[in-house]
Amino acid sequence: MVRGSINSVPVGQWEASTALNLGPIHRVRRVIFPQAWALMIPMLTNLLIQLLKGSALATFIFLQDVNFFTEQLRRSTNDVFFSYTVGLLVYFAIAYVLTLGMNALEVRAKNRLGAGPSLREVLNLAPVPVSAKGGAA
Repeated sequence: MVRGSINSVPVGQWEASTALNLGPIHRVRRVIFPQAWALMIPMLTNLLIQLLKGSALATFIFLQDVNFFTEQLRRSTNDVFFSYTVGLLVYFAIAYVLTLGMNALEVRAKNRLGAGPSLREVLNLAPVPVSAKGGAA
């Protein structure tokens, strides 16, 4: 994942950083890694969601496992379908929030490279410019 993203940075970028007489550490830190980072984020998002769904590390994130609360709910209500549906919705909400955060990180990384809109533009928080005729531009 990391190696593939670094290798996908165009050869011209490597050559340009060499032509600018950047050392190997500065070349990677200032030119190559920022471009590779924007390509890595979607893969890291998938890995993060898989980690959330498929490991016991979720216990350490919330101090108590969601499955523990689901089991308590099942015992108190004696309704298996309802309790596991609530557990599913909790996991979905956690995964959705993580995905939104990673998408915002991706938009920010691409904007810093000049390859996409800013996060403010994506969220429609930027003021709409008004033309001289009074209409929206």
